[in-house]
Amino acid sequence: MSVELGVLGPLEVKVDGRVVPIPAGRARILLAALLLRANRVVPVDVLVDWLWDGTPPDPSRAKATLHMVVRRLRQALGSVQVVRTAAGGYVADVPPGSLDLHRYRELVEARRYAEALALWRGEPLSDVRSDSLHRDEVAPLLEEHLAVTEKRVEADLDAGRSLDVVPELRVLTARYPLHERFWGQLVRALHGAGQQADALAAYEAVRARLADELGIDPGRALRELHAAVLAGRVAPERSSGVVPRQLPPVPEFVGRAEVVAELTALLSADGARVPLALISGAPGIGKTALAVHVARLLLDDFPDGQLFADLRGYSPSSAVTATVVLPRFLRALGIAAEDVPGDPEEQVALYRSLLGDRRVLVLLDNVRQADDVRLLLPGHPRCAVLVTSREGLPGLVAGDGARSFVIEPLRPHESLALLGGVLGVEVLDAAPEAAADLAETCAHWPLALRIAGAHLAGRPALDLARYVGELRGEDRLDALAIEGDEQLAMRAAFDLSYVGLAADARAAFRLLGMVPGDDISTAAAAALLGCDVVGARRLLGTLVRANLVRQPAAGRFTSHDLLREYAAAKALAEDDEETRRAAMRRLLDFYIDTSLNATALLRSLRPDVSTGTSRERALEFADRRQALEWCEVEQANLAAATRCAAESGFVEYAWRLPVAQWAFFDLAKRFAESIPVLEIAIAAAHTIDDPTARSFTAHALAVTYGDAERYDDAIPLCHEVLDIRRATGDRRGEGLALNALAICHLRRQESEKGIGLLEESRRILVEVGERLGEAITLNTLSGALAACGRGDEAVAVSLEALRLVEGTDDPVVMGRFLDNYGNALAAAGRVDDAVRAYRSAQAKAVEARDHTTEAAALDNLARTLAAMGDVAGARECLTEALALWPETSAAANRIRVRLRGL
Repeated sequence: MSVELGVLGPLEVKVDGRVVPIPAGRARILLAALLLRANRVVPVDVLVDWLWDGTPPDPSRAKATLHMVVRRLRQALGSVQVVRTAAGGYVADVPPGSLDLHRYRELVEARRYAEALALWRGEPLSDVRSDSLHRDEVAPLLEEHLAVTEKRVEADLDAGRSLDVVPELRVLTARYPLHERFWGQLVRALHGAGQQADALAAYEAVRARLADELGIDPGRALRELHAAVLAGRVAPERSSGVVPRQLPPVPEFVGRAEVVAELTALLSADGARVPLALISGAPGIGKTALAVHVARLLLDDFPDGQLFADLRGYSPSSAVTATVVLPRFLRALGIAAEDVPGDPEEQVALYRSLLGDRRVLVLLDNVRQADDVRLLLPGHPRCAVLVTSREGLPGLVAGDGARSFVIEPLRPHESLALLGGVLGVEVLDAAPEAAADLAETCAHWPLALRIAGAHLAGRPALDLARYVGELRGEDRLDALAIEGDEQLAMRAAFDLSYVGLAADARAAFRLLGMVPGDDISTAAAAALLGCDVVGARRLLGTLVRANLVRQPAAGRFTSHDLLREYAAAKALAEDDEETRRAAMRRLLDFYIDTSLNATALLRSLRPDVSTGTSRERALEFADRRQALEWCEVEQANLAAATRCAAESGFVEYAWRLPVAQWAFFDLAKRFAESIPVLEIAIAAAHTIDDPTARSFTAHALAVTYGDAERYDDAIPLCHEVLDIRRATGDRRGEGLALNALAICHLRRQESEKGIGLLEESRRILVEVGERLGEAITLNTLSGALAACGRGDEAVAVSLEALRLVEGTDDPVVMGRFLDNYGNALAAAGRVDDAVRAYRSAQAKAVEARDHTTEAAALDNLARTLAAMGDVAGARECLTEALALWPETSAAANRIRVRLRGL
């Protein structure tokens, strides 16, 4: 079977030459999206954004709808089974040579530009309606097409076909009137065709247009071309046949295959400007080794030599500037020392003239200032420049078009390959677990791995595990050093970056080393640092540019383990204890108060566990969606903050913070995350003489244990809560605790006991005027009566519960009450009314983003529809419910069993 897939024009699928029709709408968008990223997993969230051009009308149902779109697309494709489900998304498995985009790029890589461009059938995906897909994927593809067109025209000009390309360039300059590269090619083509007056007129036309529309002059390349045409100048001859080969020796390189491929493609590509790549990263991360490795791979692409200079930008006592490097480069290019001009501007001019007709790669290592790079940039795109820096050098990226590559630690298998090169593969094979532990202990940091390897070199394999234990038992940064060699010491490497920071940035870096959790938001960092968000953003930006802090996503910041350890050690050494504890208090206050603001939007019935401090730093949320998203994003950090508070003596925070999140725990039902922090909370509460703390934490943990079906753990805690609340006279709390205890007994099929506790709970809550608590108890009682087959009683009780919460703006309460009402109606034989109640419950649960109740309502609705004979409707409901549960959960397994039964 021959399959042809096309995106370089209208979307096209052919099998053995026959067109396969693709349905309009989302199925077409989905196929286009997967083909544009063929053989790569496209995350579900990205697909949702493209399919709905932003946020779908019902975000909670988007994944289920996407699943149905995938099913329809597979049906339409028939035998062309290219769409595969993958972890986190979907992927188009495209056979080699079947996709026009792949063939196009292969031809471009082979510099067969004319053949590549011939594959375009029009504007890509012109029949696919998705503004976001066209913005994100098609627009860059059009830019790519433009760049390849430039290269094809350049190849024609180099081949002497100037007259042939003039008409095409007239069209291109009319279509892209501000695209200077095409104008430059037109000037060159006209000049090459002997039409000098027309060439000068073309230059004047673009100059006038740029001045009128943008208020700017033509770029340097176009101005230099104009001057050359005007004066008939030619490039200077080489001064000598010297070919500099200045690359320094570095250890054997391993890993980073993707970055290496991107760098080599960028630096070896023909284009309109000098290829400029910036490799940045933290100290000791392997920037120089990567740069030299790439430069060596490109020896054949730059036959006229490689220039190298270490500017030592992070060694203040021995830093080198471009004005020092320039004379060295001139001498390397064959200029006698006495012939090197004394004037720096003349040196730059001579340097660029010498490189004007050569292919030379310039490697500038340890650069701190963009100006040093600018002075050493060649003027001709046949050359290329590779820069390494500990900082991001945004000016070089924005002002000079550098492409930035930020280097991260090695992957685990790359770390082992590096260690194997130092120690010998047989050493690692003899102790594979210890080798993996060593790589992890060194944080997969190349310099740390090489230092550890040097310490172990020549020692038996048995020493490997012992060395890992020693390394973990002492200060890693002090241990990761070679005595007498500052270039092989992790702490010394970090010191060079740290001392170069301003005082406020150093202080911020130290405090960030204390952060519990993997990352921190801008707002949380502002609380930690004791400044406003603007100030925090400025300080974080400074640290990101210095590659001491990473920004993996907008508004989120983190550090690698070794840097965090270094920062924490600096905080201990340079900040007094009160400064450190005050910063941690501010962060914990922020987390508690923001959690309470989220909780206020999530549930009507909630505990107030504020510390009583000013809440001015806390985030405010516009709606439930924002509140839930914040809770989701911060869960791991809030858990880490709870552990940190318990371990650091902040007992009040250790119990208050988990209780402040309990509304989210109740919605998410992620027991593996919620139970451990609630257990920390109750342990902290038992260390202080505060019955309220013990009552709140025990109640939250008891309910969570009950939801997790750990009734033997939940029931004793419920009795503990009852004892505390009865002893303190907290009648309202007693009534709520009785409801929680009743639920545990009901779920253990102890109906009579559970109903008795509920009746007692209701009496107390009516007595104290707790209307919402009474309604919750009645709702539980309704469910108990329905389960016992007392349907009419259950309906009456459920209606009374709904009357008590009439007008409430809490969709969680309404969703759960309506679901129970449906159960009561079903038990009473009123199945049509039950179906309506379940659908209302589902709608409220969707509004609340309460996936547990939504799944329960769908499950109950499926059971009722199946009893009514609507098997197809029941199957659809169960399929939707299944999408709401994690694939490996017990609930998902139960639904799969029921689906098979249908």
